Amino acid sequence: MFVKFGSIPLEVLRVDGLELRDTWAYSEHGAIEGEPRLQFQGKGLRRATVDFRLRAEHGDPEALLDQLRQAGDSGEARLLQRGDGRELGRFVVTELSDQPGWALADGKPVAITAKMKLREYVGQAFAPRGEAAGAGDSPRAQRATQSGGGGRPDDVSSSEIVRR
Repeated sequence: MFVKFGSIPLEVLRVDGLELRDTWAYSEHGAIEGEPRLQFQGKGLRRATVDFRLRAEHGDPEALLDQLRQAGDSGEARLLQRGDGRELGRFVVTELSDQPGWALADGKPVAITAKMKLREYVGQAFAPRGEAAGAGDSPRAQRATQSGGGGRPDDVSSSEIVRR
């Protein structure tokens, strides 16, 4: 199976060589009388682990590995995509390890086996996986955009606060 990280093709080594992990966060609140309560905080950032091989058929394995390192050094988020075209999200590199595989007589690798850990990136330039598309329509988001700032707590009037 193949996946692409940005424009770099990665040959996944095993059936379980691509792991995606989703999490959800809850706060626990103790109660004086009775059982503690949980409060849903929201979805956590997706994590991915990819065990892969870089092969000469797709370009110079060392140059491709250097591109992955540069993505990690720069903090650049890239699209992770399965070979069938399904987009899995935008991710940043958090860990990268490699082992040279087959090599030519001069030591230049023909293939490199590697493992990469990724963390989902949700930033200003990218919307979360379809979850917060309408957030920019809120009154507070519009005021923050108009004022050029991220907003302060006193930017919201009491009439805009919604209690559940």
